[in-house]
Amino acid sequence: MCQDDPAISQIDFPADIFGKLDGNQLIFSKRYPKTVLQDNFGKFVKADEAQPDVIYQAKLGNNSKILGTWRIERTFRKLNGMLVEIGPITGVWWMDRL
Repeated sequence: MCQDDPAISQIDFPADIFGKLDGNQLIFSKRYPKTVLQDNFGKFVKADEAQPDVIYQAKLGNNSKILGTWRIERTFRKLNGMLVEIGPITGVWWMDRL
């Protein structure tokens, strides 16, 4: 389980993490119990349906920083009774090993 920083992400509930480390390849998915979308005015809106899986990948190097990519596959969710398209969305992520 992980908790995003709500001051940065506007997500104030935890997500489940599932994944594996295979050699130097890290692959995991993050599953939120609710969908969080940003409307046309920049406001975050929550829907009761689960968020599509966010799939993370990275190759671990010899230093303490982990750099990788994430993606959400194209899918649909109901928001206030309306069907809304989500994705595909991709980005980069990083973290420091302690």
